[in-house]
Amino acid sequence: MTPLHLFTGSSFWIKLRRMLGLFCFFYACIHFSIWFWLDQNLDLQAMRNDVVKRPFIMMGFLPLVLLVPLAITSNQWAVRFLGRRWDHYIHSCI
Repeated sequence: MTPLHLFTGSSFWIKLRRMLGLFCFFYACIHFSIWFWLDQNLDLQAMRNDVVKRPFIMMGFLPLVLLVPLAITSNQWAVRFLGRRWDHYIHSCI
């Protein structure tokens, strides 16, 4: 979103950043859940074997793992808890 903000000069993109990030997290969770439920029948051993057999699945799991901390800190409580550190980080990215 920051490159779009810099390219267009509009703050509209920054306002959408949290919503887009949470949508991506939701999509990754749904995608993982469908794979785990329909393809692996909720079997952890089968999931592990599938990841070992086809490592590209781990590359699909990586975005979900990376999105978890972002989703956890995206709610208003986390933003208030992080306080100035959050505000400083956000403004240093813009």
